[in-house]
Amino acid sequence: MKVVTGIGPRVGTSFTMHEAHLSGLPVVGESFPWYVDKKDNPNGFYEMPWDEEIRPLDYRDVVVKLWDPWPFRKKIQRLVILEREDKAAQLKSMETVNEKIRFNQQTHLDIIEHFLEQKKKLMKLPHFFCYTEELDNKIKDIISYLGD
Repeated sequence: MKVVTGIGPRVGTSFTMHEAHLSGLPVVGESFPWYVDKKDNPNGFYEMPWDEEIRPLDYRDVVVKLWDPWPFRKKIQRLVILEREDKAAQLKSMETVNEKIRFNQQTHLDIIEHFLEQKKKLMKLPHFFCYTEELDNKIKDIISYLGD
């Protein structure tokens, strides 16, 4: 399983998944799950269904977007970690998107802090790390990494 994850929402995971799809890599994920608004991301979100058990062997050599890849760490073939360096811009972006999901009423800052804690574990795994602000310049390298 080849995983794209982010340090919180609004970091470019959907963009990366869309680019992987356009490049011909096999990707799995719902473009527009029930809880999103298409206008927030017209190219799709590529979210894994929340109500289905994820079995890593079903996704061998497939690119998936996971918000918590740690439980699958032994089955990950490739891991891309995206983080927005400008947290103020990330918070502003989070505030402008659809408010249907609030993660148990956590504040946006709490959500980012949760993912920063998760990052400490993920960075121990082999990975490709990229700041959102550099994504346009590094997307070809990311796609190449995912395709290997």
